[in-house]
Amino acid sequence: MLHCQEEKIRKKEPTPRHDDSKFFAETGHTLPAKLTNNNIELICEMVQSAVNALGLSNGIAHVEAKLTEDGPRIIEIGARMPGDYIPHLLHYALGIDIGKIYLQIALGEEPNCKSHNTKYASIRFITSNSEGIISEINGLDYIRNNATDLELYKKVGDRIGFPINNIERIGHFIVVDNTYCEVQKKADNCFEHLDIVVK
Repeated sequence: MLHCQEEKIRKKEPTPRHDDSKFFAETGHTLPAKLTNNNIELICEMVQSAVNALGLSNGIAHVEAKLTEDGPRIIEIGARMPGDYIPHLLHYALGIDIGKIYLQIALGEEPNCKSHNTKYASIRFITSNSEGIISEINGLDYIRNNATDLELYKKVGDRIGFPINNIERIGHFIVVDNTYCEVQKKADNCFEHLDIVVK
């Protein structure tokens, strides 16, 4: 996430996405990213050049990039706020209100991008490895007790397909912790307790 003001990037926060399914569908995001300072600089330089080339001067830009062996490569640039609950992650991890920043820029004010927290936040999207009718969703009590947020988009009795895209998600949960490793472990533990029965 970044915002542009007077054609200069003022704030950037790389957010790695998780694509650990066999389909090309995002299964989660963690913020802040666990990247070296050198890689962050490479990404920011590339993003600055791309934003300048597109003529974006005031507002928020959502930039997706992939870090390859040959350096960062742009996947997508959108003159919009990020989706997939990334604004929630910014709030939980860093105390940043991206909606407020957007309004401050629109009103010509200096946006307040200062981090108020030093935590890590991770979202995981709940999917199924089979298609059919959901007959049971077990382990939700454990997730409710360990996650900051839990939302289901589907319920028992709903039809679900393979997670070939973001539409076939069953729900999501967000976990928050003090370190990158701790937040990943907390997310993994929630998944270990989750059991979705599809018939």
